[in-house]
Amino acid sequence: VWAAWTDGSICCARHISYDGQTLGPIVTVSDPNAQICFGHIVTDDDNNMIMAYYSSTGYFLWPDRTIYACKYDVNGEPVWDNHIQIMNAYEMNFARDLNLVADGLGGGYVSCYVPMLNDLHQVIVFHFDANGMVSTPLSGVRVSTNDIVNNYNEDLTVDPTNNNLIISFVSSTSNETQFQIRVQSVDVNGNKLWGDVGKTLTSLAANGIFDVQVSSVSTGGAIITYNENDNIKAIRIDEQGQEVWDEVAILSSSSSNKSSSDFTTGVNNGQIIVPWIKEDYTVKAQNMKLDGTIGPVEINDPIVGDANEDGVVDVTDIQSVIAYILETGNQINIENADANDDDTIDVLDIMLIVNIIF
Repeated sequence: VWAAWTDGSICCARHISYDGQTLGPIVTVSDPNAQICFGHIVTDDDNNMIMAYYSSTGYFLWPDRTIYACKYDVNGEPVWDNHIQIMNAYEMNFARDLNLVADGLGGGYVSCYVPMLNDLHQVIVFHFDANGMVSTPLSGVRVSTNDIVNNYNEDLTVDPTNNNLIISFVSSTSNETQFQIRVQSVDVNGNKLWGDVGKTLTSLAANGIFDVQVSSVSTGGAIITYNENDNIKAIRIDEQGQEVWDEVAILSSSSSNKSSSDFTTGVNNGQIIVPWIKEDYTVKAQNMKLDGTIGPVEINDPIVGDANEDGVVDVTDIQSVIAYILETGNQINIENADANDDDTIDVLDIMLIVNIIF
């Protein structure tokens, strides 16, 4: 694993081996003329660490913040010649965080929300590739061009079938009395794929909406979970942003005053699990299956060669593995794709999958 932490006005990271040994030096990100903060990390397929962070200057309550990113290998050596600038400086609240997600191609997407016209907040996103080249404007790509509402509290995931960003966010009226959930998709070139303002998942209502999370589904699309008036709900969308289920799924509707449900497991074994903290500080959790129902799931043994997890070993699995090796395509099920069980995905696995098929 890679571990990261903040130490005063610097951000640090270090690689740790599977047996608990520290490998390589501590990676330190610092600037004598700025505070480095809110460092977030992801890894690429080569276990390189990518960190995105704020470089903060000026008045501490409303500092000017710029986003940078860097990439290091497991030995603590830089992969890129320099840290790359992703975002121009914006004045923002000192507690404002950023989001980072790997794009599945060695690069990543970054987001934050900033004050714009009439002091309303707008979510902006950025993309950089495996070589540290930024493909979006330094001013960011707005997920919605609606200037009369607030857009904030975003969460990110990447559709593994096309490497496009799927971003969920809360949209509210300017006086913040009505709220709704919207989603947008952005490709690696910064193109908005679901219209100028994204797609609407819930209608405007006075109900408070919190803890909105988005998790990708291996076959495309995502599941969005959220807390609305202490009811934990879920919506599934396909790769076009269209709702899959006939109605919103309910994970919990008891009056238990859920205070936080801002973490999910992501989609694994055909289900997503959402834990929450109750007002009395007890913790509960519930699962949601891919068909929108709750309850036990049947966990099947891995199918050797079924790299794309469609239940069948065929030519499409060979294509998926080749794309994975060349870093030009979809994510795959590593356990299924590693046909010779040597912990490496390479041409030997392709040859074994060919033998399975023919």
